[in-house]
Amino acid sequence: MGDPDADTKQMKAFLAAEIIAALNRRHLTVRAAAEVTGVSRRIFRTSATPILPSLPSIGLCGC
Repeated sequence: MGDPDADTKQMKAFLAAEIIAALNRRHLTVRAAAEVTGVSRRIFRTSATPILPSLPSIGLCGC
């Protein structure tokens, strides 16, 4: 609502959700997901629910 970057943020959130879905379909461990994505294992471990809440800390979503 009035955010000039709303389209970009929405696209990043959608892309992040697609990446997470792909990792989940592959049934990757935290270590394997970190190796495949190049993202720190800490980011994957810190989220009890889906990884989405951690995304702003890895720069995929500026929400």
